[in-house]
Amino acid sequence: MTRQINLLRDDLLPGYGKMQLPVFVGAVLISLLLAGAWVGLSLLARQGLLSEQQQWQAEAVSSLERLNQFRQRYPALTNASQLSSINLQLAGQLQTARETYSGLTNQVENAIEGFHTPLIHLAEQDIDGLWLNAIALKDGQRFFSLDGFVRNPELIPQYLDRLGRSSFGGIGIDQLALAKSPGRSNLWRFTLSNHRERVSVERP
Repeated sequence: MTRQINLLRDDLLPGYGKMQLPVFVGAVLISLLLAGAWVGLSLLARQGLLSEQQQWQAEAVSSLERLNQFRQRYPALTNASQLSSINLQLAGQLQTARETYSGLTNQVENAIEGFHTPLIHLAEQDIDGLWLNAIALKDGQRFFSLDGFVRNPELIPQYLDRLGRSSFGGIGIDQLALAKSPGRSNLWRFTLSNHRERVSVERP
């Protein structure tokens, strides 16, 4: 028995039966939005893959260039043992450079520590009417030269006594130079130094 269904009935068309037109349009719009979102995500993923591919290609080209430069620099290298020998040589040079840098760093730190204490002690010897104009130190305070001005020469022995009670104690003064300061009648210029080794005085 054959049963015929009329698909053009009003109750089967959008807007007439249970399937109302707004619902139908909404379903179509949602489908379009989902399809658009999927297409957008696909395009973004494709763009990311293309960018990553370009990055890998650039790295491959750079690696190939470095390899060609290495081959031009070491044309005789043809096996792994030669490469290993070169690596050992470069590692030795790197270790030597690190040891040299470490030694220089220690020397600088020791030099700073050696000058730190005597400079503090010099700054603590504050005598009214006497001040230093130039300081030259070597090996901490072992070799030094002090150049300054004084209003009264009788202040110099007092200054030497204070130095003797600081970190400069036990170091003899081999030279004391005292002279009137040109153009300043009330000032005397003095230089204190121990000349076990020549020390130059730099004036500002």
